[in-house]
Amino acid sequence: MRKEKNINTQIVVSSVTGNTLKVAKAIFESLVNSNKVDKCALVNVEDYKNSDDFENVLVGFWLDSGHADIKALEVIKSLKDKKVGIFGTLGGRPDSKGAFEVMQKTCESLDKSNVLLGNMFIQGKVSSEVLERMYVAFPHLKDDENHQKRIKDATTHPDATDLEMAAMTARKWLENL
Repeated sequence: MRKEKNINTQIVVSSVTGNTLKVAKAIFESLVNSNKVDKCALVNVEDYKNSDDFENVLVGFWLDSGHADIKALEVIKSLKDKKVGIFGTLGGRPDSKGAFEVMQKTCESLDKSNVLLGNMFIQGKVSSEVLERMYVAFPHLKDDENHQKRIKDATTHPDATDLEMAAMTARKWLENL
């Protein structure tokens, strides 16, 4: 089957626990196998130099104390004249008000010369480091049954369904160009 468009996409990912990297790899594999994408690169934020050779950039971040992690946010803020998709992982519910507010603020960090293709959150397990910091700052959460249930529920994520959904969503962002 012949490709209809010449679409070049870079995926820049920041990941500490591996959650966001799993999502980025699922998106990458899906795009590489797509008949719509000619060139696709997956780059760790630590190795990121620029996006000069790409018209589309997907940036993956992890939620760090109520905001996108600083390294991914620096990439997002640096982009100019690109079509950008933003995805993030968090231990909480992706459909929560807090998640919406974080994503909205993250998307607002994009330079106005960019076109936002879309955004999404995917649930991921919470690292023990993050939990320790959280319990120092908010000791009452150790005894909060709802909080403990959310943390337990998050331990199985991102699961196969999450990864499939993320890959399909990112593919649709690009196929709709």
